[in-house]
Amino acid sequence: MSSDLHEEEALGKVYDLELLLRLWPFVRPYKGLVLVSLVLIPLRGLLEVAPPLIIGAALNYIVQGEVTSAIPGLDRWLDPPFGLPPLGWLFVIVLTLAGLLLTIEWLRSASMIVLGQKTVRDVRRAL
Repeated sequence: MSSDLHEEEALGKVYDLELLLRLWPFVRPYKGLVLVSLVLIPLRGLLEVAPPLIIGAALNYIVQGEVTSAIPGLDRWLDPPFGLPPLGWLFVIVLTLAGLLLTIEWLRSASMIVLGQKTVRDVRRAL
């Protein structure tokens, strides 16, 4: 019984590329949606890394009394404008990043959902 399971796993790995090649004609008309999804993935990754860095700068402010970051060049963005308190400014930055991350994740998810639904519709029509 266990040998059947391993054969099935091996078959799945062999045919993944073949399956992608068979689906590509149905996905090709929506390559713009594929491109949007692929561009938003690394952008999302960068935005997920930013809040911990800013929280680290806030902790540095609490402990040392000055806003410093582990990333060179980030300090100029963390410097509070308009006489705002440093912790308030860092909170605004984190909140803004969270909103951007939410928007990007929504756009990425929506584009992938639309791509999947349209591809499935086209495959069903072809069958």
